[in-house]
Amino acid sequence: MTISSHQNAIKRYGKEVADLQKKISSEKEKEAKIYKDISNLTSQINRSKTGTTLKTKMSRLVTLNKNLSSAQNKVAEYQKKLSGKQHSLQSEQVKLDKALKQNEKKNETDRKKVRQLETKHQNFVTSSLRTQVLLHNEMKESPLMIDLAKLPEKITVLFFAANPKDQHQLKLDEEIRDVMQKIRASEHRDAIELKARWAVRSHDLLQSLNEENPHIVHFSGHGSMEDEIIFMDDKGNAKPVTKNAIVQLINATSENIRLVLFNTCYSSNQAAQLTNYVDFAIGMNTSIGDEAARVFAANFYSALGFSASVQKAFDQAKVALMIEGIPEESTPELFSREGINAGEIILVKP
Repeated sequence: MTISSHQNAIKRYGKEVADLQKKISSEKEKEAKIYKDISNLTSQINRSKTGTTLKTKMSRLVTLNKNLSSAQNKVAEYQKKLSGKQHSLQSEQVKLDKALKQNEKKNETDRKKVRQLETKHQNFVTSSLRTQVLLHNEMKESPLMIDLAKLPEKITVLFFAANPKDQHQLKLDEEIRDVMQKIRASEHRDAIELKARWAVRSHDLLQSLNEENPHIVHFSGHGSMEDEIIFMDDKGNAKPVTKNAIVQLINATSENIRLVLFNTCYSSNQAAQLTNYVDFAIGMNTSIGDEAARVFAANFYSALGFSASVQKAFDQAKVALMIEGIPEESTPELFSREGINAGEIILVKP
């Protein structure tokens, strides 16, 4: 049985116990009154002088004794039922306490796994970035002559990930892993620098944007039907941030930002409003599944790495969903600033 089932059973047994106690009290009041009537009638019988009066009172005494016996039997019956209900109530309370302890133990185990996973993900990202730096340094020290004019312009992608412990757990680690793999496999992989922030709290946003000054901002995690993006508070629980706050955040830090990708549910309204301040924004017009979010993001950045235009990269990412048999290709939406053609803009230029 679930915790709620035990709680409902305790509530039901508690009401039944209270009802039986009320019935027992009522019957005992009847007993007391009958005892009093019997006492008064017995005194009257002892003073009776005529046979007719004595006979009437004796008949009344018999009736009172029957009523007394009936009341006593009911009290005994109710007390027996009360004992059973009290036992059931105690038993359900023991079961509820046990279930609560088991649930708390499971929650603690889940929280521990989440912490371990976050640490593992952070180590993975740190290791990957360190490898990229080493490879970059090796290339700079290579004796081969490199025509710098032919290298693409470098862009920075800032990846924000938030997976609050009190929300459904998303596979954000798989998303960033696939994004990194697709970028590495692209033609201009060295032109895209991916920087990640895990377990993002709302007050981390400004600091990270100022530190990295990115060209692309990527939000990955939960969104709400109230146009909110869900980050984390200091205890790891959900902390919603409103659409207006997100839009003003990007506006206040948008010197280099060209594109914002909301890989979160119900984020198309944020994306549409953001194009007042940045060239492009992508949002989801409804909820989006883990696999769909992962496939869309990975293939979008892959196309950028092959110098595809923003529109072409967006179209390829949607086609990838269709190829994988994920029926969510109509969920992502691309918005452009007025007067800018997404089909003509290439962010990674050869």
